[in-house]
Amino acid sequence: MSGILSKIWDATARIPSGRIGRLMYKDPKGHYPGFRLVLEKLEIAPNDVFCEVGCGGGALLKMALEKASRAAGLDLSPDMAALARKQNREAMESGRLEVLEGDAENLPWDDGSFTCLAAANVFFFLPRPDAALREFYRVLAPGGRMAVITHPAGRGRWIAERMGMHLYTNEQMQDMALEAGFTQVECTTRKRVHQICFAVK
Repeated sequence: MSGILSKIWDATARIPSGRIGRLMYKDPKGHYPGFRLVLEKLEIAPNDVFCEVGCGGGALLKMALEKASRAAGLDLSPDMAALARKQNREAMESGRLEVLEGDAENLPWDDGSFTCLAAANVFFFLPRPDAALREFYRVLAPGGRMAVITHPAGRGRWIAERMGMHLYTNEQMQDMALEAGFTQVECTTRKRVHQICFAVK
């Protein structure tokens, strides 16, 4: 990928930033079908404490907080973390939500902090997915649920790899989750577009 294209891709997808990034993730309509799959799998209840790794502009956080008691989000992009706080100002001010900057391989929370965790449309950018999954496992309480939604490996895999994305088969996703310590791992593909991996600690 050329330098210019790489910069555009970074600003709009890998580490969204600037005006374009903020416009894209203020209301990411293309992501809502995946968000709904995540919520369907997690079955969030009023006593849940939800975590989202790679929270972008905070749209999924807002949806999760319709049921969860509290939530926390993390994003590598300072612009996205700021947007997520702005889009969820009421929850921030009431103490129901915190949004931090950071990376998936070094989560800034104590062991067992959450009852459910999601990573939506971010897993394919992680350089060390095995390390990230271990962190997901660590911050979940016993019995905590994880839902990761990403793109499945398929005919467009070589294009994705040229764009710095890492795609995995359902079997590879399952093996990584099991290796991280998860149980009841279920990885499936929906309409050849969404790959959803659900697991329990």
